[in-house]
Amino acid sequence: MYIRRKKSAIIIGCGRLGSNLASILYDDNYDVVIVDKDQLAFENLPETFSGYEVNLDAYDVISLERVGLKRVGTFIACTGNDNFNSMLCQIARKVYNIKHVYVRMNNPENEVLFEGLNINIIYPFRLSVMEFERLRQKNEGREDI
Repeated sequence: MYIRRKKSAIIIGCGRLGSNLASILYDDNYDVVIVDKDQLAFENLPETFSGYEVNLDAYDVISLERVGLKRVGTFIACTGNDNFNSMLCQIARKVYNIKHVYVRMNNPENEVLFEGLNINIIYPFRLSVMEFERLRQKNEGREDI
């Protein structure tokens, strides 16, 4: 029903990260289904997004199957809840054998949960630190600051 194109993604969580990822993938010609239990979260999506907005609680895996979980090529869990994201991504990888699985994690200590699962982990905190280091090194020695 929702998955028609060759490239497809389901994103759980329509906060800043999820909405931006949805827009990027949609612009790259993916069928994108973005899921959030809070209807107001879809206001984070840009006006140019024409993918599918599905208002449901992602704890209900049967509902996720109805929006294409069995046929999707990319799965992204990016809610603010590490435990929920972890559970969803492990189900996506182990039960549905989804090829490309990404998870947003806040706590790097949880990395052990993904060993050997071929799940890509995104740590916003680490990315912020890396960007700070890049900017600091770029600006080091500049006298105009």
